[in-house]
Amino acid sequence: MYVNPDFIGPIELLTLLVPIFLYAEVHFRLPFFAGRIFKRQPEILFDLPYRIEAADLPILFLVKDADRFPIHLYEVAILLKDSKSGDLREHFSFVEEQVIQKKWFHKVYPIPVSRYASQTLRVECRATVRIGSQVITVRNDNYRGLSHSDFQTFIDTETLPGPPGWIAGDLHCHSAWTEDQVEFGVPAEAIYPLAKALGLSFCALLDHSYDLDDKPGSWTEPDPDLQRWSASRKMIAGLNREQSDFLIIPGEEVSADNGLGRNVHLGVLNHPDFFPGSGDSMEIYLRSRSESHYAHILEQLADDAMAFAAHPLAPTPFLQRLLISRGAWNRHDYHRKLSGFQIINGVPGGEIRNGKSAWIRQLLHGRKVFIYAGNDSHGNFNRFRQVKLPLWKLHEHQVQLFGQFINYVRTDINSGLPALIRALRSGHSIVSNGPFVALELENGNGEICCTGQTLVALPLRIHVIARSSSFFGSLKEIRIFQGDLLKQEEQQLPVVYLKNHISEYQGQIATAQLPDRGYLRAEVSTHTGKFALTNPIWFEQNAAKNKGENRLS
Repeated sequence: MYVNPDFIGPIELLTLLVPIFLYAEVHFRLPFFAGRIFKRQPEILFDLPYRIEAADLPILFLVKDADRFPIHLYEVAILLKDSKSGDLREHFSFVEEQVIQKKWFHKVYPIPVSRYASQTLRVECRATVRIGSQVITVRNDNYRGLSHSDFQTFIDTETLPGPPGWIAGDLHCHSAWTEDQVEFGVPAEAIYPLAKALGLSFCALLDHSYDLDDKPGSWTEPDPDLQRWSASRKMIAGLNREQSDFLIIPGEEVSADNGLGRNVHLGVLNHPDFFPGSGDSMEIYLRSRSESHYAHILEQLADDAMAFAAHPLAPTPFLQRLLISRGAWNRHDYHRKLSGFQIINGVPGGEIRNGKSAWIRQLLHGRKVFIYAGNDSHGNFNRFRQVKLPLWKLHEHQVQLFGQFINYVRTDINSGLPALIRALRSGHSIVSNGPFVALELENGNGEICCTGQTLVALPLRIHVIARSSSFFGSLKEIRIFQGDLLKQEEQQLPVVYLKNHISEYQGQIATAQLPDRGYLRAEVSTHTGKFALTNPIWFEQNAAKNKGENRLS
């Protein structure tokens, strides 16, 4: 994150206590104390997808804050190595000879890798630069105290396993318009080549509301003209016009009051106007109350927009609870315009389990809400670098990578942004970290309904399709769950075990002893521990009498 002055004053000192679990910025300093990670250099880093399904491996080279610390770039070198021995396979060299002295600079280098099909590669990236009078070689990044170790990527000959009629994307990532006291994202223009190499067709940019309303060059001073907000909308529209096979959903991560005086984040997609939200921004000293309750924001939501609870049950560190009043969404929160919950935020484990349990409780209370997946990535495609101890220590890990958790959505990219928003808002989607699973329900009249819809009368058959790939692992088991809205309980149907290491399954299951009102949903897992969850399909004996149902005609 870029800070305009060389050091900050005592009033802003508290901000340094907050980013313990946030992202790597090396230009914070205190009066008379710069800290161990401070450098009079711009951030210089490389990144690349953790997996690709393309002939070229896109390597992102990023330089940030060179307006403060100019550099002369001489050469960029890319070394491809054997994943086990580390022996050099190929060396690519790019002579640059340019002075970089602007705030953001990036370039994507496409490296041909088709000869390494179905292999894992180690990748070393080097930049030879002059900073002042010193010539140095940066290896993968110039963060102090990190490993600078080789990246790893898999050259996949198989595509993402979603079938025709479904596209995949990441619903929570940040661009360079997220830039404040503690974190920053990646230039939006750099996303497309890396996302497409991953096999994705869309992403949603959820830049922070408290960053989008700042004056250019400041991270605390509000801008009544909303220049950053306007520039972001203009750029996204332009990028969508340039690329016919990829959509960027314009969005905003709004800080809102959860009704208990705590700040939670609301993911707003495709709304035409700006929603203010600065409660957890630390932009106003000792003020941590957001401008609006989440329900007030939802009431203003445009018809062609949607909103979901962003990382609703993510653990909140103590200092964030204390200093900026961050909290979690109430497990019982509900609003007719809240499409659902982003229960996956790029980190496997307890947060997903807790989010799923809270979602199931909502379903059993008769609420038609959906689940979504994102990664909250800030330009992290292969490695997440973050602050561990403010001013002193960084560390790195392999979670919250762009495209690691995805949404498969039942739509066509050629149908455009409105159709994509409608499909997401209607729950025609599943969440996954690789494999695919979907249900269709069929009644006695031959009507078939898919995920997110309601079937008239009780289903007679359940159609199941599940798919995976070598990278994500062969299919292991399919679990189907039946919710009874009258008894408010969920039961698991007999498990479909798949022991022959197959990558695709299609079958029918006859139904029996169904409640008059309920839903069915499915989960699939692979032998490598990957998984996917569907949104529900509802069924109701008297659904035809109810208005407003999402029924397949």
